[in-house]
Order: sequence, then structure tokens, then C-alpha cells
Amino acid sequence: MTLSIVQRTILGFCVMFAMLLGIASIGYFNNQNMKHSIDEITNVSSKMVNAASQLQSGILESRLRLLEYRTTLSSNQLAQVKAAFDEKKVSLEKAKQDKHTYTPTTDSLRLIDDVLNTTEEFFGIADQVISDHKRLVILNEKITQLNYEFVRLEDTYQWAANLLLQKASVKRSLYNRAELITSGITRDLKNIRRVTPETDLVEIRKVLTKDIEIANQRLAIINIDDEVKLRFIKNLNRISVLVLNKEGLLNALDKQQHLQQETARLDRLSYEKVVKSQNKIQEYKRYAQNISQLNVEEAEEASGKATLISAVVTLLSLVLAIVIAAKISLQIHSPLKKINNVLNQMTNGDMTLRTNHNTSCEFGEVSRYVDHLADVMTSLLKQINEGSHKLVSEANKASEISSRAMNRVEDQKMRTDNVAASIAEMELSAQEIARNGDSALNISTKAEDAAAEGRSQVNTTIDLTQSLAENIEGAVEITENLAKYSNEIGDILDVIRDISEQTNLLALNAAIEAARAGEHGRGFAVVADEVRGLADRSGKSVEEIRKMIENVQASVSASVSVMNSSHAQTQDCVIQTKKTEQAFDIIHEQLQQVQGMSQQIATATEEQIAVCKDVAENISNISEVAFDAEKEARQSSESSEILTLMASDQEALISKFKV
Repeated sequence: MTLSIVQRTILGFCVMFAMLLGIASIGYFNNQNMKHSIDEITNVSSKMVNAASQLQSGILESRLRLLEYRTTLSSNQLAQVKAAFDEKKVSLEKAKQDKHTYTPTTDSLRLIDDVLNTTEEFFGIADQVISDHKRLVILNEKITQLNYEFVRLEDTYQWAANLLLQKASVKRSLYNRAELITSGITRDLKNIRRVTPETDLVEIRKVLTKDIEIANQRLAIINIDDEVKLRFIKNLNRISVLVLNKEGLLNALDKQQHLQQETARLDRLSYEKVVKSQNKIQEYKRYAQNISQLNVEEAEEASGKATLISAVVTLLSLVLAIVIAAKISLQIHSPLKKINNVLNQMTNGDMTLRTNHNTSCEFGEVSRYVDHLADVMTSLLKQINEGSHKLVSEANKASEISSRAMNRVEDQKMRTDNVAASIAEMELSAQEIARNGDSALNISTKAEDAAAEGRSQVNTTIDLTQSLAENIEGAVEITENLAKYSNEIGDILDVIRDISEQTNLLALNAAIEAARAGEHGRGFAVVADEVRGLADRSGKSVEEIRKMIENVQASVSASVSVMNSSHAQTQDCVIQTKKTEQAFDIIHEQLQQVQGMSQQIATATEEQIAVCKDVAENISNISEVAFDAEKEARQSSESSEILTLMASDQEALISKFKV
């Protein structure tokens, strides 16, 4: 059975689709392998690394909480810090529960077990450190209380020792023996107060016990008041109880040293466990990273194989597609060439050429349809050619008629436009006259208002000028009075100057009489000198005041002259202002006349504008009718021209075809 071209093309595409489906299947299989490797990385390696990081972080935070607990010195805060430490132990319990979810191999299970065992050892040691530190904090608080009591007891003992030395100071030998008794105890108390972690507490206990025994023995043989000795012995007994007793200060300090040493040892051991657990976790992380690296390598290997297979299958598909395409192309090219040649000739206007390709395939059927189309087009073009000749003739006649009608309408429209333009210019002139009349009326009104305002301002100026003249007259009178008073002050100063000269003479006479009196008149001479000095200063002051009065009188005289001149000028100003008022009255009357004439012009202009508007409206209606007629005539002419052009184009197109 012979296949058609379409069937062969479909078969070729089916083969290519099958090969593409094979390529897709291979790619899907390889993608599944890569997905499995990536899932191994994501679900196993990543979980292993995350779990190790969480456990590592939990251990480090637990170590940090342990250090915080060790640095806490208040027993009230220990419980809170201990609770924070216990919360971090949850990471260990969670790691124990979830270890099988991220231990895919025996080696990973062994590594995580090592990490968990080391972590358990750390938390066990940490619990011991917490317990010892709690005991140490409680003991430190007890030692603080004992130290407080010890300081108070030391002060009491020092007072008793000083009293003993004071009583023994009556004799040198007695004082030396008393000092031997007190000095050893005093030295021991200072050593206790200066205790450090390196201090040998056993030696201090031994020395203090011996010094107390020696003090008691020596007190019994010295000759001092029994009450003083009893007071000193009482303080020794209190020292013995507070320091040497089982619950005393030295035992507490000894326990403190042992607890500090033990806590430090356990803390170092816990740090070693932390370091060991960190190393184990790092080893576990490296193992997880190795697994991840292996999965990555497997994924890369699978990807390489998939790429190679896809490339081979794609190359085979490409070769097969080229073979199929070449074969189908040869079967299509020959008939298409014939059909294409006929169609090209038809597009160039030659309707005489035929394909003459009579086969049973699809292209044979297409060739027969193309030949039939050429026959039909030949018959149709002959009919269109005959109609085009008739259409061109009728279109030319219609175009000539439309041209003559349009010329008449254009002449009518031009004449109407000229009349309308003249009326419009007349209306504009009338409007311009009306606007100028309105402007003149407004300006005259404003000028009248300004003249009235000017007249009002002139009246105000007259009033102010008259008031100023009156004020200047008052100032002249006051200035003259001031000159009069200045002259009277000058007379008074003459009297004061005469009195000063008489006082000076009297003082001189008194000085002479005092000189005659000798020693008895010395005091009187001093008074006379002071009086003469006052008289001299009074004379000088009078001269200064006289000069000032003379200056004032000169200034007053000048002021009187200036004010008289100002008064005369003010009177002239009043006269000139009244003349200005009369000029404003004349301007006001003339502006009222101009305003009346402007109103008459405005009324006449408005009537002229109304008439021009009526004429312009009628001319505008005529112009619109003429414009519409011109527009329709022009459209008719354009339609005729277009119709003529289309008929000519159609005739030219038909002439290109060869039938």
C-alpha cells in the first residue's frame, strides 16, 4: 500500500516522538537516581550534621551555665542558675531518643554512642561540681558571718589587751611580761585575718592553741588586778570557741580550701570531657560530611551517565529526523515547484499558464484546483474590464458637473465672508468704543474719589498745621520762661559765690587765730582748714554751675529763634494748603461733568453694538448655509474625482492581466 505524503509525514513525526519519549524516560530514570542521592544528603547527612551541631551547642551552653553557676556567690540565685543548667540537659535526652533517626550505619551509631557517653560523663561531673559549689557558697556565707564575729571579737580582745598593758605599765618588768602574753595572741589573730588558699591552717591552729595555753599560764603568775585578768581570760575563751571549735572559723576555712580544690579539680575534669565530646562531635560531623560527599559523587556519576545516554539517543534521533525530512522534502519539492511557477505567473498578470500535474496525491489535487482557479479568474477579468470602461466614462461626466457647482458655491461663500468680516470689524470697533467709554467712566469716578480723598487730606493737613502752630507758640512761651528761670538761677549762684568767699575769709581768720593759740588751737586750725577746703570746692562748683547755666541760656535763646521761624513757616503752610483745597474743588466739579458725558457715550455705544450683533447674526446664518453648500459641493466633487480615479485604477489593473 502506497502512503500519502501526509501519512508519511505523520509516520516520521511519530518515530521522532517515540525517540523523544525514550530520551525523556532515560532522563526521568536518571533524575530519580539523582533525587535518591540528594535525599540521602538531605535526609541523612544533613540530619546528622544538624543533630551534631545541636548537641554541640547544647554541651557548650551547658558548660557556660556551669561556669555561670560557679561564679554565682549568692545561695538565693543558685536555684535559678541550676534550673537553666537542667534545661540544657534536655539536648542530651533528645539526642538519645533520636539517635537512630540519623545513624544509618554501624560506624555512625558507634560515633554517636561515644559522643553521648562522653556527654553523660560531663553532666555527671557537672552535677558533682554544682553540688560542691553549693556547699562552698553556703560555707562562704558562714565564713563571712564568722569573720564578722571574729572582727568584733578581735576589737574586744584588743581593748582587753590594752587594758592589761595599761595596768601592767606601773613596772617595766611587769609590762614586758604582759606584752609577751598579748603579743603572741595578737599576731595569731592577724595571721587568721590574712588567711589565703595557700595558708597552712593546721600550723595556725597549733600556734594559736599553744599561745592561748601560755597566756593562761602566765596570767596566773603576774600581779595584776583579778578583774582585768578575768576580762582578758574571758576574751581568750571566746577566741578559742570562735576559732578553734569544731564549728569554728579555722575548720570552716579548712573545709573551704578542700571544697575549692575539689571543685577546681572537677571543673578541670568537666572541661576535659567537654573538649573530648567536642572532638567526638567533630569526628561525627566529618563522618557525616564523608557520607554527603559520597552521595554527591554518586549523584554526579549518575548525572554523567544520563548526559551520555541522552546525547547518544539525541544524536540518533537527529540522524533519523534528517533522513525522514530529506525523503519527504524530495517528494514535496517537485509538485510545489510547478504550482509555485503557475502562481507566480498569475500574480504577475499572466492567466494563460497551467500546471498540468495530474497525479493521485495531494499535490495533484491542489494542481487541478489551481488550474481551475486560473480559468475562473480569466473569465471574471474579461467581464470586469468591460465594466471599467463604462464606469470611467460616467465618472468623468459627474466630475465636470460637480466642479461647476463647487465654483459657484465658492464665489457665494467668498462674498458672504467679506460682508460678515466687515460687520465683525464694525462690532469690534463699537465694543472697543464701549470699553473705552467704560474705562473713561471708571477713571473719572476714581479720579473724583481721589479728589474727594485729597480734599479730605488737605482739610486734615490744615487742622494739623494749625495745631502745630499753636504748639510752637506754647513752646516759645515755655522756652522764654526757661530763659527767665536760668537768669534767676544765675543770681542765686552769685549769692552762693559771695557766701563761699566770706566763708573762705572766715576760715583764714580762724586759722590765723589758731596759729596764735599754739597747741591749744591746733584742733581749731584743722577745722578751719576743712572749712576753707569746703569753701574752695563750693566756689569751684558754683563756677561750673554758672558755665552750665550760661550754656543753657545760649541754647534757650537759639531755640526761641528757631521756634519763631518755625511758627512763621507754619502759617505760610496753612495758607498754601487752603489754596490746594480750592484747586481740588475745581477738579471735582470738572470730573463730574466728564462722568456724565462718559455715561451718554456708553449708552449710545451699547445701542450700536446691539444693532451690529443682529446684522452679524443674520450674516453668520447666511455664511453657515453657504459653507454647508460649499462643503457638500466639495464632497460631491471629491467623490466624483475618487470615482474617476478608482475607475482609472481598475482599468489599469485589468489591463495588466493577460487573458
